[in-house]
Amino acid sequence: KGTKTITVMVDSTTVIRKHGADIPLNSLTVGEHVRVTSQGACDKKVTSFTAQMVSVVVSSAASPTPAVTPTP
Repeated sequence: KGTKTITVMVDSTTVIRKHGADIPLNSLTVGEHVRVTSQGACDKKVTSFTAQMVSVVVSSAASPTPAVTPTP
């Protein structure tokens, strides 16, 4: 249905977790898949919101790109 950019903001009350432990925002890395939760009604017209919690669900290190080895 197309592409939409959503801006997720964090503040001092946002909890960020990885493997069940709280981590600082700057510990997130490119390629990690996260689940973001917020308070309030779901409005498909909203383009930004503040997260209550950000949880890493798939770490970038957990799914490395497979190497291809040619067979002789």
